[in-house]
Amino acid sequence: MSRLDPSVVFERLHNDFAKPLQKHLIVVGSLAAAYHFRTALEDHSVNTKDADIVVHPAGHVASCKKIAEQLFGDGWRRRDTSYPQKSR
Repeated sequence: MSRLDPSVVFERLHNDFAKPLQKHLIVVGSLAAAYHFRTALEDHSVNTKDADIVVHPAGHVASCKKIAEQLFGDGWRRRDTSYPQKSR
């Protein structure tokens, strides 16, 4: 885990995701909480290892496919531990 400035991480995420994708991404978890309370944080940082991001609309397969294609087009790659989930 690393101590990170939530404002810096949000700026990096903003720069790493193409503008058309940003409206479909929601940051949740410890990073979102730290950003919300950033002025009240004692050392202005959060101890985290990742950024939890929700893709919206999650159930709309066409939108999710478009987002994935854009990310792959931007040079993003799957990790060896990534695999598609089965439909419910």
